[in-house]
Amino acid sequence: MKLLSHKFFLNIHRLLQKPLAILTIFSLGFILSLPAAAQEPGARVFTVFLNNVPHSVSETVRPCVPLMARFDHPDPHVTRVRMRYPYNHEMFMIFPMRQNIRLSLHEDFMTKGEWSLSDFIAEDESGKTYGQMTLTFQPLDPDNRGLCDSFPDS
Repeated sequence: MKLLSHKFFLNIHRLLQKPLAILTIFSLGFILSLPAAAQEPGARVFTVFLNNVPHSVSETVRPCVPLMARFDHPDPHVTRVRMRYPYNHEMFMIFPMRQNIRLSLHEDFMTKGEWSLSDFIAEDESGKTYGQMTLTFQPLDPDNRGLCDSFPDS
């Protein structure tokens, strides 16, 4: 009887190890997959201002033309933004931080009624990435182009 009880506890111990390991792995995976909220104190948010409208997440935008942009990041190490070309992601343009620039490349696509997208990557002089977002530029349809006259900062 003593031998049976010992084997029983050995088997129970082995069975309990597997669920605990599985539970630990899933819990760790869940915790690591939670995104940092932009509203958290101390969160470092990369922001692209398109015609003075801030964008801090990847999204589709419908700005008016002319298309002016400004890039901001709270980390002082970030000195530039690398923008990938819409249809050739191996090519890119580099823009300075905290200066108004004109995104004529996307303006041209939008004026022709074509969609375009680019990754905007905040980085330091050595190329270390501090934030990234993808903006998809949707042109205004001909019926709504008058909206830009009413809202110049859009």
